[in-house]
Amino acid sequence: MNPDKQLVKVLKKMLARTTPQNYRSFRSTNLKYVTNPLSALGSALAGGRFNPKGFEALYTSLEIETMIAEMQHYANTDPRLAGRFRPSSILTLEATGLKVLDLSNSEIQSALGTNTQELSGNFIRIQNRGLESPTQTLGRVNIEHLLFDAVIAESARQDNGKNLVIFTDVADFHACTVMVFDPETYCQQFKFYPKQNCKSRASNHIMNSSAPSVQHPARKPAPDRNQLAHDRKRHLVGAFRANVQTDGVSGALELRGRGRKTFLRQA
Repeated sequence: MNPDKQLVKVLKKMLARTTPQNYRSFRSTNLKYVTNPLSALGSALAGGRFNPKGFEALYTSLEIETMIAEMQHYANTDPRLAGRFRPSSILTLEATGLKVLDLSNSEIQSALGTNTQELSGNFIRIQNRGLESPTQTLGRVNIEHLLFDAVIAESARQDNGKNLVIFTDVADFHACTVMVFDPETYCQQFKFYPKQNCKSRASNHIMNSSAPSVQHPARKPAPDRNQLAHDRKRHLVGAFRANVQTDGVSGALELRGRGRKTFLRQA
């Protein structure tokens, strides 16, 4: 993997040539966290393949078979599970407006100074030694400079499978949208808005809806781009504003805006 400064230059050039795309992916969530299935706080606490500790990433799979293979791997490697699955919910996510770096492309790998072996290597072993793996370096640099919203990477658990890793802070900064497909409205609908548009969107939502609103304490003004990157280094979780609505038509769980630490209370 290239050094940090060179990575930034290469990523910025690639970003300028990338157009936003829509993606459908799959995610498994422990039933313990089913009320907040789009939270990436757990990855920030434990670290992941494309994020060191203190940085958030939402791990999903482009194929349901890949998602199951990823679940099976952790069920087999966790001695507490011994090959068994925790009670979980399977979600279909629909993301719009993402600028994605496709790490399965050999030309992109060469430009970044990496290869398939390095991208699929054992990052946990490196992290346990107190070091940062090459893939974590790539994710950290990308998040710090607010570049790509997500990366596509070949799965280390499923042949020909691919994972979509969404960098939530970057996607939120660019006002991208991630929704949980829920046509039967089993989930209560939570809406999160980009911080810069939060006040106006929330006001319009309340005026045009008879659904109860959720009250939140006052929050600080949105930081600028540099301040946001600085806060990520210190593992600060941004504030957010949300409204709760039950919509029998769309029946979707939608994420918009910063802040992964969610405390929702119906008024």
